[in-house]
Amino acid sequence: MKPYPTPTTLLILDVETTGLDPETDELIELGAILYSVPHRTPIAQLSTLIPIETTNTAESINRIPADAARSLTADDLQTTMNLFQTWLDRADYLVAHNASFDRQWLGQPPTPASDKPWLCTFEHFQWPHNEKPTSLINTALNHGIGVSSAHRALTDCQLIAALFDRVDSFDTLLDDAIRESFEVKYRAIANVSYEQRDLAKARGYRWDGGRREWYKDIGSSVLSDFIRIENQEAGFTVGVGRKIPAANFWPKSNTGQDF
Repeated sequence: MKPYPTPTTLLILDVETTGLDPETDELIELGAILYSVPHRTPIAQLSTLIPIETTNTAESINRIPADAARSLTADDLQTTMNLFQTWLDRADYLVAHNASFDRQWLGQPPTPASDKPWLCTFEHFQWPHNEKPTSLINTALNHGIGVSSAHRALTDCQLIAALFDRVDSFDTLLDDAIRESFEVKYRAIANVSYEQRDLAKARGYRWDGGRREWYKDIGSSVLSDFIRIENQEAGFTVGVGRKIPAANFWPKSNTGQDF
């Protein structure tokens, strides 16, 4: 028996914001698609602007005028949030690209909070035509999906849904992603100089500006093999840093196990 539930419904979501900091910036758009796993298709979708109190400092990126967001009535917004809450209740998992960003905004007014588990299409899914984890646009293009626009919430949700529709063996891909989301990880750190940074980037390492390190978060079950292979092939050495908690947890009372 699996220690996690097999999903029938996913809620794909994306947010647009006025900046990167949930403490000082605001939500300005929410997009969501309710996706049926057995039928491999979207079954409903929504998109709404969210009125903001300040200016949209990210307008050059998301092209959402603050006045347009403020033109939405309170009644219209509440109707959409009520529907979104219904979808949250129905979904088995929430899905986003770079989910660590989106999940920190969910629960900020006027969006409802949720304790549902998350899946990240960047971190958890091993896309068959990606050589390494990459942006949603690049992932879509690598899998033969055209991209007409970007940086709007529903558009990004539609790209994820199109990827789910397109890939072969989706059930296996999803099951592996779920298993990955429950695994404790360790931070593998590339020991590279500034001049070697492109070597790390080419192998899929990400830059942590706060810690000033190139890193990958690697599952504990494959960590030893990963470090051995990287030290043989990467052209630089790799060390092991801090422990990263699993993205998802199920209470012991629900599964009989701790994660």
